[in-house]
Amino acid sequence: TISARYTQPTVAEYAFIINASVWAGSSLSIVGPYHSNQGIRMDATNQSTVTSGLSTWTCTSSFGCSPSGSRDGVFTTTANSNDLLFSFPSPPINFTDLSIDLANILNRAQNAGGQYLPPSGGLGYRITFNGNGTFTARRVTAVRSYTAYSTEQGSHTERNIIQTDVNYGTYTINPSCPLIYVADKVWLQGVVDQKVTLAADGTDSTGANPSIILQGNITYADPASDGLLAIAENNVLIGVDVPNNMTINGIFVAQTGRFGRNDYEYANLPNPSGPLDFRPYYDRNSLTTNGTIVSNGRVGTQWVSGGSTFESGFRNRYSSYDRNLVESPPPLVPNTSDVYDFVDWRENQ
Repeated sequence: TISARYTQPTVAEYAFIINASVWAGSSLSIVGPYHSNQGIRMDATNQSTVTSGLSTWTCTSSFGCSPSGSRDGVFTTTANSNDLLFSFPSPPINFTDLSIDLANILNRAQNAGGQYLPPSGGLGYRITFNGNGTFTARRVTAVRSYTAYSTEQGSHTERNIIQTDVNYGTYTINPSCPLIYVADKVWLQGVVDQKVTLAADGTDSTGANPSIILQGNITYADPASDGLLAIAENNVLIGVDVPNNMTINGIFVAQTGRFGRNDYEYANLPNPSGPLDFRPYYDRNSLTTNGTIVSNGRVGTQWVSGGSTFESGFRNRYSSYDRNLVESPPPLVPNTSDVYDFVDWRENQ
């Protein structure tokens, strides 16, 4: 006798899924399929397929093209990329179908054994996975203000550096329902030691569209068996005061916003009178991502001027999809198709 397994394909099969045009720079190395529904300038080192939903697109100065002009759905200007793996146009991935039923996560968190954190009454929560089946939540009570830049917002005031927070509680993650629903903004970090899903959603807080700020390293106690799905109703952004060599593991979904790190200038970051000077944090050395980035908007973790001069962000970036999460993802991971695929079979007797 034999047994066989059929599954619906999920976002875990990709390193990146993006719903906007994007420029992958030469300091980025990618292992795993890379897809955008829009245009792609792929100057990174790609080890897998790169697919675009467009046959052509208009590349502007925002993507390093001068003068602006029509380009293939995927094109490169460097020798880093393997253009034999470029494919366009490819069937788009429907972001409407990817949208996760956050109300379902809320219901399970409140009524089926998950964990529910209500609106904080402050500025959000700092959540730390403790690597022992628990997480600690601290209520953020004050943040620092400073100037940041993004393509979407231009120059704007950002408030993602925590100034003070107070203990809110430590909670056990239920292995039978490892869902955490937070009705507020989340600063996220720590060691994950099981398959767990966390959502930052505003359906329970009037008019809010919370983001997730990746505040520190996110690692696994056992990379072979652990996994994280982190969903933000808005953005998933990397914070300012993060490690110089940062590691994040998991599937990160910016449902209506974008994944990235904003542009910071040395002079614009806070320089408090205390021992911590935030100005040097504009420049970080490396970002290693093991998992999947799903972003409705444009992705970017490095800023350059003149097409090549480093401005801010991570000087070196390494992104790889997590094969273990393809075969055994965290609960409620988004599917990319309703069709079940044959995955494997084995002889039982």
